[in-house]
Amino acid sequence: MKKKITSSFINLLAIFCLVFILFFSCTKNKNKMVDAAQKVESISLSSVVYSMEVGFSAQLDAIVLPENAKNKDLVWSSNDITKATVNQQGKVTAIGLGLVTIKVIAKDGSGKTKSISLKITEDDFVSTWKGKQITIPTTAAFSYNYHVDWNNDGIFDEFGLTSNVTHVFDTNGVHKIRICGDFPRVHFEKKDTVHSFINEVNLMNGGKIISIDQWGT
Repeated sequence: MKKKITSSFINLLAIFCLVFILFFSCTKNKNKMVDAAQKVESISLSSVVYSMEVGFSAQLDAIVLPENAKNKDLVWSSNDITKATVNQQGKVTAIGLGLVTIKVIAKDGSGKTKSISLKITEDDFVSTWKGKQITIPTTAAFSYNYHVDWNNDGIFDEFGLTSNVTHVFDTNGVHKIRICGDFPRVHFEKKDTVHSFINEVNLMNGGKIISIDQWGT
């Protein structure tokens, strides 16, 4: 009888050990799968700047995917701090003329990166307007790819514009607007029906250009 009980106990112990091993193995594999799914898969930029003027700043915002990435921490860097610096929140400050590359890399070891090239200039187009609603008029005769800093604070607000753009300010006052990128001309010719309409809309909303403060090139 004692031998039978001992044998049964050993069998139960063996079954318990087998179940424990299988459970531990499955849990370990499951954790590996979860960890793999939580690695950063891509980094993109919600705001992109292609050119900046010396002395001004722009905010670059990174989007990290997937949403359930375990570690979304990023490291920002500049390949030439004599031309532009970047802090660890993605704020870029232009210092010297030339080309510079700003890079952001995931800190989780996934190796995912994103980088952009910036041209640091000293020839932005700056103008002063009066009104509440302002439309920057362009013309189909030229190609545009420009960025707008609506309050001239050095941080650009809209990017990659290829045609007219309209902005409504909080107040009907005087506003200094900065434009960088490819902006060959501001177009006010009234013989063009479309641009004549834009001029009328600007005027109806109290919007008119007061001065060109810096032409740019």
